[in-house]
Amino acid sequence: MRRRERDEVSATAAEGRDNRPGREPGTSGAWRLFVAVPLPQDVRSALEDALGRVRDEVRGGRWLGPETWHLTLRFLGDTPVPEIPLIEEAVRSAARTARPFAAALGHAGAFERRSGRVAWIGLDSGAEGVAALARALAAATAPDEVSREPFRAHLTIAREAPVALVGALDEAMREARTGRPRPASAGLGSGPPAPPVRLVGGDPFAWTVDRLVLYRSVLGRTGAQHTPLLEARLGEPVG
Repeated sequence: MRRRERDEVSATAAEGRDNRPGREPGTSGAWRLFVAVPLPQDVRSALEDALGRVRDEVRGGRWLGPETWHLTLRFLGDTPVPEIPLIEEAVRSAARTARPFAAALGHAGAFERRSGRVAWIGLDSGAEGVAALARALAAATAPDEVSREPFRAHLTIAREAPVALVGALDEAMREARTGRPRPASAGLGSGPPAPPVRLVGGDPFAWTVDRLVLYRSVLGRTGAQHTPLLEARLGEPVG
């Protein structure tokens, strides 16, 4: 959406919308927004169980709380409140471009940033489907923007992460998926690369991606609080 188009449409689109749940009457200013694929509760719980021992055994890093876990597709930043209805329509438009698809969390990785290492869990399946949603969102919200980095779907686990954490996350995920615990003598993140994963009894980190969620993020002393503003089902027809 070009800036001029936003200015022309947003005032009309916002009229009468501020009384919806999550929207304060008469709100002005800007809200910090992003769009993400949420995790279902069973996957969130399985991940929390799998990573619990890692957090106890690998010290350091700023861990994100499970309530913040999601796959971010588009960070919109500070958005004028009157423009939010236009953003909501862009999210619905992007959701209509796709059908529900399977995804599964798997391997761990890290981004090296000036502010420190960011440890994450990536997708072993469904990555292209999530990337396609990110592209659809970019086209709907900023068609003139040129991306400088390829999109990589990931779930941020910790910031300022120690080097050992990535290997530890990888092993914890493998254990949870195979049902095979590490030998007692093996430390987290130690030893040669493990063989390919052989799932036992289904994958606890698999789910069907079927919606996009527009969130408002409010920064506080204890971290960010994320409030859903809109949920858009994939493939949902207009009207």
